[in-house]
Amino acid sequence: MTAPIRIEVEHRLPVSVHDGFDYITNPDNWPEYWPRLVRITSAGRWREPGDRASLVLRMLRREVELEMKLVRIEPYRLVEYTSQQRGLPAARHWRHFDHAEGELAYRISVEYQPRRGWRSLFDQLLVRRAIEPHCTRRWRTSSGGSANDHRAGGSPRHEHRWTAQSRRSRVRPVTR
Repeated sequence: MTAPIRIEVEHRLPVSVHDGFDYITNPDNWPEYWPRLVRITSAGRWREPGDRASLVLRMLRREVELEMKLVRIEPYRLVEYTSQQRGLPAARHWRHFDHAEGELAYRISVEYQPRRGWRSLFDQLLVRRAIEPHCTRRWRTSSGGSANDHRAGGSPRHEHRWTAQSRRSRVRPVTR
């Protein structure tokens, strides 16, 4: 059996942990920052284990429905959920919220187990390539400036209209 694949990336955002957590975990804000989001088909509250949301994303040049279930939420620290997509392996997601040098250190982790047989190669190469753009984006403020512009004398934007642009990612197999 192939080792699970984990994709991780960390972003620094010029907002407080409290403001960032409240913004990122509110389904009303997801269309503003979620890469390749086509539409939200259902999302009520996203605050208690067992809460569910359904999204349609553009992945590998097609629309794919993503079914999510909230597993754990530790306010202003951690969100953990699972996702299912037809034709793809199930995944587990973590969103970590930490304070670092006056900013939000926001770490995204996604882990999935490649399926057996011929689909294993598909999962190891193409699925990973489809997931990475959703994690490896650099957040930008609504003014279009980078998340670090406030250090150059500007003030941080707290409207939280963040969009994304590439940054670094670290992809590694997970050993158990």
